[in-house]
Amino acid sequence: MAGGPPIYYVAPLPTPGFIIAGFVLGIVSITFCAGLTAPFGLYYSIRGMRAAAPGAEPPVGGYGLAIAGLVTSILGMVALLFMLAYFVLIAVLALSAPSGY
Repeated sequence: MAGGPPIYYVAPLPTPGFIIAGFVLGIVSITFCAGLTAPFGLYYSIRGMRAAAPGAEPPVGGYGLAIAGLVTSILGMVALLFMLAYFVLIAVLALSAPSGY
């Protein structure tokens, strides 16, 4: 018979799907879509941070995942803003160029 105190297992808190969705949309926004999914990832990550806050009821896990989703979504938003600024600059230069006809 082995000695020592018994070891108890505590199950991890469940992680809501919208926290995972915010993280996945943030990753997708910086890798594949040039920021097109970033606003949705930002929304779900902020919603997830509120749901997984330390004093939230009922307690859920995934607060760190929500923060990671927020950071990746913000990076995706920066990429989206640069892409939009580029297209606006190209459109302005194309419309202001003198016509050769």
